[in-house]
Amino acid sequence: MTPAGGSTLVQFTPRPAGLHWYHTHAMAGHDLKLGLFTGQSGVLHVAAANDPGSYDQQQFIVLHDWEPYYSASGDGSLMVMYVCGSINGRMLGYDAPIQVRGGQRVLFHILNASATEPHWLSLPGHRFKVLALDGAPVATEASVETLRLGPAERVTALVTMDTPGVFVLGEPRDEFRNAGMGTVVEYAGRSSKPVAPRDVKLQWDYRAFADPKPVVRKPDVIMPLVFTSRFKGHGALDQWMINGKSWPTSEPILLREGLRHRLVFDNRSTDDHPIHLHRHNFELISVRGAALSGVHKDVVIVEAGTIVEADLVANNPGDTLFHCHQQDHMDSGFMALFRYS
Repeated sequence: MTPAGGSTLVQFTPRPAGLHWYHTHAMAGHDLKLGLFTGQSGVLHVAAANDPGSYDQQQFIVLHDWEPYYSASGDGSLMVMYVCGSINGRMLGYDAPIQVRGGQRVLFHILNASATEPHWLSLPGHRFKVLALDGAPVATEASVETLRLGPAERVTALVTMDTPGVFVLGEPRDEFRNAGMGTVVEYAGRSSKPVAPRDVKLQWDYRAFADPKPVVRKPDVIMPLVFTSRFKGHGALDQWMINGKSWPTSEPILLREGLRHRLVFDNRSTDDHPIHLHRHNFELISVRGAALSGVHKDVVIVEAGTIVEADLVANNPGDTLFHCHQQDHMDSGFMALFRYS
């Protein structure tokens, strides 16, 4: 905690290598000018000691939504909406283009720093070769047309610039791109109206980046984590619960050092949740009943009405926060503390 008008000095050895980020964890509650809504965040990239540099340039891409406001959902509870969005702090059309040359390999480090909104990204005529998710190398470096990033998710992807022209790297959904969520990629010697993503299929599956054949591992401990909500009335935020308890009244969830814990994320709500664990990552074991291995993350979108299983090896003792990375959800109780026994 850094007090108002004060300062804090922190020293640490950066690990593991990969794309991370830092941000405020202040509670916003009903004040949409606090917390992650403010954009108080930044990229933290830990370069690998043996990075061969097999690319021609790197680009850091930060997505954020601005001017949040409350809108009533169908049942009368509140949901957060936004007026505009940006990439690297600027709306589409108000930033300098990313300059590339034909044949270049551009390594994109992409962070969704939105307080609540998942986003898609596409670059017409190009594909993303995904190398890492949340900073962790993937088992299969699959090429995809679109990227999906929930709040706090990160993607590291290589794009080969083999389709000369001027394009919009941005949201394929018109309402988000027209609100500013995009930036221009311009080949050297080309000048024309940027081509925006059109008729893009919004498809995303973590299994595309997994081991070709899932590796079966037996857990030492199975930990069910059930996500539910309680309607608090018209014009109010829903109350969120993990195993029937809301933060801060919930008891710590105990881990046993060195053991493999199978976390069963059971989302019984009608919302998708970007579930995040501090100070650790976990390996995805099953999504919608389909087995996988080799995908290590610290944020995973658990879609409404589905179950995701993930294995956590308890190898970093200390109090560890577990929460939904939607600001309005964690402010309304969707948090718990993992504590080593």
